[in-house]
Amino acid sequence: MSNEAPVTIAVDFDPFAEEVDGYTLPLTEPLREMWAAAQMGEQASCSYNQTFVLTLRGRLSVESMESALRQVIEHHDSLRVSIDNEGEQQRIAATVPVTLPVVDLTGLSENAQREEVRKILQAEAVEPFDLAAAPLLRARLVRESVDVHRLILTVHHIVCDGWSSSVLLGDLARIYAADRHGLPAQLPPTFPYREYVAREAARDSNPQAREDEEYWVGQFADGIPVLDLPLDRRRPALKTYSGALQTLKIDESLYRAVKTTGARHGCTPFVTLLAAFQGLIMRLSGQDDFILGIPMAGQGQLENPRLVGHCVNLIPLRCRLQPSASFELPLGHLSHGPRIGWLAEYLFVPLHSGVQVLHRHTCQCIHYGHVILPTLV
Repeated sequence: MSNEAPVTIAVDFDPFAEEVDGYTLPLTEPLREMWAAAQMGEQASCSYNQTFVLTLRGRLSVESMESALRQVIEHHDSLRVSIDNEGEQQRIAATVPVTLPVVDLTGLSENAQREEVRKILQAEAVEPFDLAAAPLLRARLVRESVDVHRLILTVHHIVCDGWSSSVLLGDLARIYAADRHGLPAQLPPTFPYREYVAREAARDSNPQAREDEEYWVGQFADGIPVLDLPLDRRRPALKTYSGALQTLKIDESLYRAVKTTGARHGCTPFVTLLAAFQGLIMRLSGQDDFILGIPMAGQGQLENPRLVGHCVNLIPLRCRLQPSASFELPLGHLSHGPRIGWLAEYLFVPLHSGVQVLHRHTCQCIHYGHVILPTLV
């Protein structure tokens, strides 16, 4: 046996430090549902692609824009998320590859440029993301002239909702402007993504969740109405993801009339248009009892709403109308009845969880085909 003293070798290891290559969190319920939907095929997954196009005028530094994009992704954890193949865990990488390829269209005519941009946007819509590979965001820069560029950002809905997009784009602009002036970007603090996921995971043990369940069960205690809209063609035997966008604008005088009418009843323009949409659905369907799904951003319920992620939930607003009544009646009901903001307090039960709760209590189920989602901008 040797009499030599044992040698102690120092290692650079801190058992309490975060993993240098990132960390892992469970999927929230909305993310699990979206991941499952994406497994139905590439078309299903591509239906969650969101593309934003920014037209940038003036001299542009590609290097500064690429740097700004990289810093935004570093700043928001959800933009470095990937999903495991079982749909149970999300991995937040410490770093991810970021590139900003440039498509030069300066040699084309204006009409040819528009056609090329249309083709690029179409390609973005049908190119699926690999949910197991971060980042679930891609970007490209289209150069139309020396001082006109289009920044095209495509991000999967599983890591970014509508509220998040304004935070993302705002931070991108701040970082780019600071870089061009040679200054460090001063970004407002964000709500920790890790804490948000932890709160979502603790929903079932939160006493508020049981109270929220009872509220929604009461809203549909007498049954769940099924909306039957008249269609101009038969539904296909197999589900498709074909769609189109129709944009309608109202002139300034009509907009002012909407605001004035709503103000008389203490309603915002959104609620006023929502009441009008209820009347439209009633006329089209001939039904006076149906459900409208109102998208509600979960960030609005946080102490700091600056959070990028998929935090949206649908509030199933039950609409009971009187066909013979004037427009003021549904408007007054939205004004003096359960307000949209007040209903947001019952977000502790996400819609997909609420479906299960209602089925358990009523033996009925809200199918997504029963719910109309109005987008009122």
